[in-house]
Amino acid sequence: MRLWNRKKVTTDEQADKATDTDESKTNSSAAMEAEPEVKPPHLEQYKETAPKIYDALQLIRQYSPLGKRVVNWAEESHITFEEKKLKGWGLCTTSRLDAIVSVDIENEMELNISVLTHEIMHALQGYVFNLLQSPSSWDSPARILHDRAAESGAETLAIKVCHEMKQNGYAAAFDYYSKSPNNYSILFEVFENSYDITHKKDNDKDHAIQQACDDTYHAYYKNQPIIDLYNRGVLKKYIEDIIKGHTYTQTAQTGFGAVGARELTKLSDDEYFISEVNIDPSDTGLYGNNTEIRQAFEYVEYKRLQDGSSDTNFGTQRALINLKKDNNPYIGVDLNQIIDVYNSLETDTYTPNIISIMNETAKILSKVQLTLDFSNVTEKIPAQANDNQTNDNKVPSQKPVACKF
Repeated sequence: MRLWNRKKVTTDEQADKATDTDESKTNSSAAMEAEPEVKPPHLEQYKETAPKIYDALQLIRQYSPLGKRVVNWAEESHITFEEKKLKGWGLCTTSRLDAIVSVDIENEMELNISVLTHEIMHALQGYVFNLLQSPSSWDSPARILHDRAAESGAETLAIKVCHEMKQNGYAAAFDYYSKSPNNYSILFEVFENSYDITHKKDNDKDHAIQQACDDTYHAYYKNQPIIDLYNRGVLKKYIEDIIKGHTYTQTAQTGFGAVGARELTKLSDDEYFISEVNIDPSDTGLYGNNTEIRQAFEYVEYKRLQDGSSDTNFGTQRALINLKKDNNPYIGVDLNQIIDVYNSLETDTYTPNIISIMNETAKILSKVQLTLDFSNVTEKIPAQANDNQTNDNKVPSQKPVACKF
């Protein structure tokens, strides 16, 4: 089934459809006699301006049927491609009006194949289906699961395309990932192992591919380094939304589940490349074994509740009690300060670690509080004479006297 293409209708096209008079028919006949303007294919422009992107897209088209569909959709939809210096491997900026796919200028060919496919899938998710926007009413679990579903869907599609290319004679892209020391290599291994085991069992290639996609998709949700990486991004965006007041008047809602996650794996209105989605909304499912980021999100949820109500509100008080029971280290941290420090460190090629910033801020806050507490204690201790001081009525002691608090 062909990917859905949202064709943009120009003003001239709308005018043509709106008029159906004899005069317009005459004008149309005259226009048909003129030689139509022939424009080169959209992607041809990148042959000179972004040759690594162009070459990668041609290889995808040549060796992967699914990849060919994805690239053809990108061309027909006039998705913009660019090579530039990035913080990571790739980026997709989407809206309902446009989509821009960027890749790092230093990426190797084998890397670009996967990255481009991944980012084009994000363009499909956002530009066509408008699925990348998260409502401001969503709480942190909903935001985390939505972000993970979008990324897992895009990465699984990219791995499937690379696997097809390998089966059709171009193994470089798949092997580049599976044999390289990076956070995604395990996912390529999961795909290949799942495919081999299933195919050996029932000799059904289509079933083996589907099983491999499902297994890889769910393995993404349990990949701790990837979980940590993207959770930090969600956390930073959530803090910004709270600071800007986007969540002020709204009650936090958990509004994202398995149905919404599967929507982010569709290629057209009725075609999905994941057969079934199972997500775990528990703390383990959301944060893995990372206690720090769990506590950070829980503190941010408390700050959202506090901003939307008051310190005397029962819900706010209960949330604070729970934070204290958990020995949450971030209690008292100023979210505005966190974002100010983050923005001061961020550059075009460097993304700060927001958890590290929160940890350092919490340490400073703890030292300040410790100093204040110590000052309060010492103020209550009566002053004592120095043992080495003498006066007419006292003989200096030979041993220092222990001070008892």
